[in-house]
Amino acid sequence: MYYLGSAGHKPFKKSKKMGRGQKMSLKYGTAHGVILCYDMTCKESLNSIHRWIEDVSRNADVGIAKVLVATKADLKEDRLVSEEEGAALAEAEGMCFFLETSSKENINVEEAFLKLTSQLLKKHGGTMLLKSGGDKVNISLNTSNVSSWSSCCYFM
Repeated sequence: MYYLGSAGHKPFKKSKKMGRGQKMSLKYGTAHGVILCYDMTCKESLNSIHRWIEDVSRNADVGIAKVLVATKADLKEDRLVSEEEGAALAEAEGMCFFLETSSKENINVEEAFLKLTSQLLKKHGGTMLLKSGGDKVNISLNTSNVSSWSSCCYFM
């Protein structure tokens, strides 16, 4: 499995050269799933999720699995977006699930990826198409060593 992270990387941030109303989009290729994240300490961050949902709808396969993740769960005292708001948006948009995470405190980070992977395995019957060609590969989810993972960027 391959995971592309766009948060915080210059090619994915809005450029000052982009005019008002211009939109960015990503190439989703043959992606099976997408995790959309917002900062629970910033209401504008949640509002921008709607643009990403539209982008996924326009540019990804119809059946792509979508997940909504609120970040910075360790900053509950700075929360501006309630858990109920996030869960309601995920439900309204037909997303697989909603989670609150904290990479700083390692809260639900692995869970987000494992739950998405589990959903994809159920949906595709343990078989997914490889990106190049029409070959298939059988995959399974082994979580026996999850506690030894030290980073949210461990997945390959």
